[in-house]
Formats: sequence, structure tokens, C-alpha cells
Amino acid sequence: MTALLQPHGFTRIKGGTLYPLLNRLDDQGLVEHTWQHDQAGPGRKHFTLTELGRQELERSGTAWRRMSEALTQIQTPWPRTRISQTPTPRPPPTEGGAFRR
Repeated sequence: MTALLQPHGFTRIKGGTLYPLLNRLDDQGLVEHTWQHDQAGPGRKHFTLTELGRQELERSGTAWRRMSEALTQIQTPWPRTRISQTPTPRPPPTEGGAFRR
């Protein structure tokens, strides 16, 4: 899994980060695992998305795209008015305080 993520910029993922995440997803029913036994080494867990996991992936992907679009719009330059370098003079306070009725 880490080999699949590396070309996408996730180069520092360690098993200590990945496996607890996969176990939580498994507990939530978003993935399921099977053991693959190998005579040359220890067995490995093979994780697969469940139908619920596919639905959550779709929902999360939609939410991520919306957030990305919103952030892109915020970063898009818009016409700005120049702010004066000199402050606007304020009138002196009135008797009885600044707030009169």
C-alpha cells in the first residue's frame, strides 16, 4: 500500500501510521481483511473495501472536491481597492461619551 501511495507524494508513511488506521477502518466496517500466508515469511493481512467503504469513499471524495473548489475560489484574485496609507481623521468625542441616543 505504501508503494502505491509514494508516487502521489506520500513518501513518509510508516507501518506504525498505516496499520492503526486500517484497523480502525476495519472496526468501522469500511474495509475487511483476509490473511495471506506465505511460506517464505510471515502472514500478511490483505485489506479490501467493503460496499460501505465504497460509499464512504464516494461521500468523502465529494466533500473533498467541494472543499478544494471553495479554497480555490478564496485564493482567486478579485478586484481590490487600495487602502489609504494615512488614517482618516476622527471627529472629537462628543460630551457624554461616544454613544449618544
